[in-house]
Amino acid sequence: MHPHSQNATSAKPGTHPQPDIHHVMYRLDQLAGETHKLREEMQAGFAQVHGEFLAIRKDHESFKKELAEQRLEYTKEFSQCRAEFKADLNASRAEFKDGLAASRAEFKDGLAASRAEFRDELHAMRDKFCKDFDVMLDRSRIDMKEFVASVVATVDDRIKISGQASDLRLIKWCARAAISSSAAAGSLAYAVSKLMP
Repeated sequence: MHPHSQNATSAKPGTHPQPDIHHVMYRLDQLAGETHKLREEMQAGFAQVHGEFLAIRKDHESFKKELAEQRLEYTKEFSQCRAEFKADLNASRAEFKDGLAASRAEFKDGLAASRAEFRDELHAMRDKFCKDFDVMLDRSRIDMKEFVASVVATVDDRIKISGQASDLRLIKWCARAAISSSAAAGSLAYAVSKLMP
């Protein structure tokens, strides 16, 4: 306890005690020390808060920088993937175009070959048909000539045997014999003209 505290309490009742200057100075020094200590604590607290704020700000800047780097990296990767996809698409498109052109050319060549083969076969069939028809026509002509010659010879024989009076009857008989052949119209006219006087 302060040595002058008894003088402050020994004053008479009803009177204001005189302040002890030493006690006042002691209290002022004590308050000044506490104030200084509090100020130091506040400064330390403010410094800590400011340091934490700077750390947070630094972390924010670092995070912002890292985010920008990641975004840039993502943009680069996306651009690279897009370029690769575009290149693959163009390559696939060119390959498909080349394959389509090759298939079209192959189909065109095959179609031309088929047309040429069909045309050759058609010409061969036509030539064969013409040859067969010519042979058949020649054979029919020969047969018809032989038939007409046979009819004429028969008619001549009949005329010699029967005489001139029966020429009309023999012509009718010759006509009936010639009609039995589907190709004997011209030959019949020849036979009739030969029988007529």
